[in-house]
Amino acid sequence: MNFRKSLLRILFLLMAAYCAGTLPLASLVCLSDHYRAETMLEFTRKLAHLRSLKYAKVGDSLVAQEADWGSLLGGSRFSAINLGAPGHTISQIQAQLDNAAHLKPRYVSIMAGTNDYNQGRTDEQILADFERLLQHAHELGLHTVLVTSIPLRADTVHDPRLTVLNRRLQEVVEANGSTFLNLNSAILNTANRAALFQSDGLHFAGGMYDLWARLLREHTKS
Repeated sequence: MNFRKSLLRILFLLMAAYCAGTLPLASLVCLSDHYRAETMLEFTRKLAHLRSLKYAKVGDSLVAQEADWGSLLGGSRFSAINLGAPGHTISQIQAQLDNAAHLKPRYVSIMAGTNDYNQGRTDEQILADFERLLQHAHELGLHTVLVTSIPLRADTVHDPRLTVLNRRLQEVVEANGSTFLNLNSAILNTANRAALFQSDGLHFAGGMYDLWARLLREHTKS
């Protein structure tokens, strides 16, 4: 009887210690979008080593701010991993490709160039950085790469330059054996263009992610 009581006491103490250690973290995950997103990202990384990962999303804040790419692209939450980071330029996204390569996704989706454009880099510099990025992807064994156009904004003032730049970018992408996705065509065909963007006129609203996901699904049906 004393042995049984001692065993129960030990089990109770172990459970109390476990709860004390995990409940604060569980509360953070429930209450914080950041911790919830980080937890989902870590789960996806772990699962990617056990099952096939369909998508790896790399890029800047336009990629990073969408938490559940898997569901948006028609799969489970764990069928896609979001490696995007706010503020990243084309050259910085090379490190995201390194992380993607370890996970062996079927498709790698890239959106980049907005921050380079905002920093005043020339078209030639932007295109040269894309060339290096795509070459790096192939060196890593990432051969099914989809590059989305550098997006237009709510304001049409940037349309002329971005249209020419994206035409040249498409040539670079296809010359490197990758697929170019023209999201800007969908933007131009939308009646209420401003509704696709947040109040800053740059970051995407929900409707834009729906358009983008539809475009990605059309090119990754297999």
